[in-house]
This record gives sequence, structure tokens and C-alpha cells, in this order.
Amino acid sequence: MAENWSRKRETEIKGEGSTRKLALKDITVGDVIHRYRAEYEQLSGWARSKREHLRFLAKHDIGRVKVQDLTSQVLIDHVRTRRQAGTGPSTVMNDITWLKAAFSPMNVAWDLPFDMTVFEDALQFSRDQKLVRRSRRRTRRPTKDELSRLDKYFAQSDQNAMIPMQECVKFALESSRRQAEITRLRWDDLIEKDLVIVVRDVKHPRTKKGNDLESKLTPEALEIIKRQPRTSELIFPYNPKSVGARFTRACRILGIQDLRFHDLRHEATSRLFERGYAIHEVAAFTLHLDW
Repeated sequence: MAENWSRKRETEIKGEGSTRKLALKDITVGDVIHRYRAEYEQLSGWARSKREHLRFLAKHDIGRVKVQDLTSQVLIDHVRTRRQAGTGPSTVMNDITWLKAAFSPMNVAWDLPFDMTVFEDALQFSRDQKLVRRSRRRTRRPTKDELSRLDKYFAQSDQNAMIPMQECVKFALESSRRQAEITRLRWDDLIEKDLVIVVRDVKHPRTKKGNDLESKLTPEALEIIKRQPRTSELIFPYNPKSVGARFTRACRILGIQDLRFHDLRHEATSRLFERGYAIHEVAAFTLHLDW
């Protein structure tokens, strides 16, 4: 679709009597998304959430809307339809956020006219009507009983499994690392004498790749690392999605409601404070940029 758009643009430039606005008459929102993905996805190293959300929007009804017909009212109608279908307010807010991102090259990089204020107008109205909102920060922490039940469950189920979930959970609780970060940890990045390990591609709002930072380790976290079999360059050589899936399945079997693997990071952070570490010291473990 990006190629079709390019051919239309070449025809217009050759001067067949069209204006720049007329060049958009056959371009859909889906075309914009496809071109944006084709030109910037690999270069910018998008997170999976952005990639999947844009793919969804390109296939959705909003993706078939002509660019010249895209107004704040059309966007508001999209928001209302999505909310009526049961989609959460933060997810729908992301719809508009990612659509705005896809259209961001229009005037500058692609030299095509579009009034970007339609996105801000639609967002402002939707916020005022409480149709959308930002995601609420989760504060869920596992209870001692829940952690005990999970520990016993994994101690038994790990005997016939490829992933030692009991060890993964214990390490998450000691290190405050996300599941994807745990599975990227490398033996040659461990500085044992300093109780430090390099965490590669730490999650960052702007930098997705190459954001490698040194993280402090508790003595307990180091002991967990040292008892892992050295069968790979990775300390925990497992698929992060499989780690998350096994954790979710265990919670379902045990009847533990609304607990995610990421909530272990919250618990680990709280434990560091409970041990008496100051906020700047906790950040050296968790690698939070915003205290």
C-alpha cells in the first residue's frame, strides 16, 4: 500500500492538474498506518504493544476511513463504538495516541497536508466525557499465602518442565527484574565481586534497544544465579512469553485472582524499602529513572 501511495504521489508531482489535497482522496487511514510501519518500525525498534495495536487499527473499521474524511467527529465515533463494545478506556485512548503517531510524518516527512488538531480535539472531548483515560498504575502485590502456594506448586510442577519457575519467581522477587529482562541476563555480564549485573535493553519510554545498565544484586539474587546450570550464554535461557504463560496458568489453577508476573517486581521493590534501603539505593537495583 505504501508503494501504491508513492505512485500516486509521483503522478501528482508530474502535474496532472491535481492539488496536494486531491492526492489524498483515495488514501485510507490503513494506508497511512502501513506506510508508517514500513518506513519506521524497524528503524525505531518499536515495542510489541505498539506494533500489534497499529496492526489492529489498520484492520479495524477506522482503517477503511478515507484520510480526507478523518475528522474529530469520526474519531469520537470510533471511541464511542469501541467503549460500547466493552473495550477499556485506557486501551481506547491508545487507539487515538497510536493513530496520531502514524499520522505524524504527514506534513513534515511526507509533505502531505493534514490537520493534526483533529486528534487533540477528539482526545480532549473524550477525556471530558470520561470515555478515555490513562492506564492506572497497578499496586497489586502478592500475599505471603499466594507466594507460598505458588512456591509449592512450582516445586512440584518443575520436575517435569523445561523452565524452573520456582527459581524464576525467587529471582524476580530478589532482583526486581521484569520477565523479559531475566531471560536476557548473560553470564559474561555478571560482575560477581561487585554484586552487579548488566541488564541489556532495559525498558525505556524512548530508547528500546541498546539501553544497557548495571543493576545492583542482593546477595540472595547472586546465590540464585550461581546455582543455575551453565548450559548457555544466558543465565535463564527461556522464552519470556513461556515464563509468563506458566505463571498465569499456575495462578488460574490455584485460584489466585488478578496476579501477573510483573507484580513480582512491585513486591521486590517494596521489599527493598522494607530492608532499609534509601530511594536512590533502591533505584540502583530496580533501575527506575523516575524516583
